[in-house]
Amino acid sequence: MKGSNVKLDQASIGVTDAKDGAKVLATGAAGATVGDKAATIVSAVSGMDMLESIVKSAEDKAVTITGNVTAQTTPLEFALGGTAAHVSHEANVKASAVVGEIALRSLVKEGKLASHNNNDEKAVQSAGVTAVNKLLVAVEDVIKKTVKNVLEKVKQEVDKVREPKAAVSQQ
Repeated sequence: MKGSNVKLDQASIGVTDAKDGAKVLATGAAGATVGDKAATIVSAVSGMDMLESIVKSAEDKAVTITGNVTAQTTPLEFALGGTAAHVSHEANVKASAVVGEIALRSLVKEGKLASHNNNDEKAVQSAGVTAVNKLLVAVEDVIKKTVKNVLEKVKQEVDKVREPKAAVSQQ
């Protein structure tokens, strides 16, 4: 995995204030319509980047966000959330961390994504479903590659066993 450099800034995402899409990870109400921004962030990140961000998160980072997020904020920190102002404060945050947590929250039975109103909730839920689908495709790709590599190694070993052996004579 190579790592993603996509941030929540306008140069990376292409819209003004894309960081507002991170408000879907707030512990309370999002405070504004954010579903479209969350969907934009999700569309900017590949499933592999999302998976890498989740895998590289350290378990000890699963803490509630009590200050403004930074470029080092991980999906596990976003997991416990924080205020809408804290989770959306910085445009330098890695989009893969935000989208990784959107996917994780969408997978969990009691996981909730914050929204502004009923119409925004539909957009937020759609962003969550899209994030989950991207993540699952990435996991499927990793599994396929792993199985392919294992089968190639097994084939090589089977081929070695099938090679004719020189007869050993005993005298």
